[in-house]
Amino acid sequence: MAKKMAIRLCYQVSKSFARVLFIVCVFLGSYVSNSQNNPQKTQSLVSILNNLENLYEVNFTYADASLEGKSLIPPPSNLSLNAVLQYLESQTGLIFELLSNSNIIIRTEIIQDITTTQFLDEVVVTNFLTRGISLKNDGVTSIKPRQFGILPGLIEPDVLQTIQALPGITSIDERVSNLNIRGGTNDQNLILWDGIKMYQAGHFFGLISAFNPYLTETVIVSKNGSSAMYGDGVSSIIDMRSSGTVNKETEGGAGANLISGDAHIKLPFSKRSELQVSARRSITDLLTTPTYDNYFKRIFQDTDVTNQGSNSITQNERFYFFDASARYL
Repeated sequence: MAKKMAIRLCYQVSKSFARVLFIVCVFLGSYVSNSQNNPQKTQSLVSILNNLENLYEVNFTYADASLEGKSLIPPPSNLSLNAVLQYLESQTGLIFELLSNSNIIIRTEIIQDITTTQFLDEVVVTNFLTRGISLKNDGVTSIKPRQFGILPGLIEPDVLQTIQALPGITSIDERVSNLNIRGGTNDQNLILWDGIKMYQAGHFFGLISAFNPYLTETVIVSKNGSSAMYGDGVSSIIDMRSSGTVNKETEGGAGANLISGDAHIKLPFSKRSELQVSARRSITDLLTTPTYDNYFKRIFQDTDVTNQGSNSITQNERFYFFDASARYL
């Protein structure tokens, strides 16, 4: 009798265990099925943004480097756009800025460390205004007339007319020989030609420069603090230097315009000696040109020469100029 009761009790326990095991299996199967239907896998941020653009009809703008290597679980599809952006900011550490209803920019947070020093790369300006003008580190401007490009309004690389295109340099009466640099007067400028101080800088009442640009190798213009080696020049230093090297072959040239004609030549005698000669003369006393007429009216405007009125003035005008230079190396 006891044996039958033991067998019956064991049968009941086995039957209860089978029921519990069946319920557990059904629950686990339902959980696994639900997990497969709603996977929570991470995706790349780029693919998530592409889906959000189609879902909310917006456009994301970003740098590829800022999104590289970032992945996360996609946000729920029932969230609003602002909630989605807040979710993405919390998960990625990026800043999502809403520019308009359809444009969103993504940027990284800029953290400024005032304890460190940032060194910028050096910027060298080789062509300033035109070819042949460059800025140096000490603030001076270097002009090379041989490499010079013509500026608008000029027909030749005139030195004194060219530097008027630089900031802070002008002429109060529009004459090339009367330069006002940084508010100074003309007599406060130191003009040097191969180290020689020049007192006369213009021809034809200051409208034409007295220096031949074709023998000038380099022009140094200093208007922001002159070197102590000059010792003069309150407003500026204009240092014109001719070539100091001996050519291997003879070199020369000639030219003319409606005001003057010029010529220059370099004659090498040996490997260590050379003669440089240049000359220029006006043609205004031989030929009257439209340029000369305009210059004449410009100089004598509002004077008795042009405003004669009822007075009778006899004019015997004969203006001309010339300059010549020679250097032996």
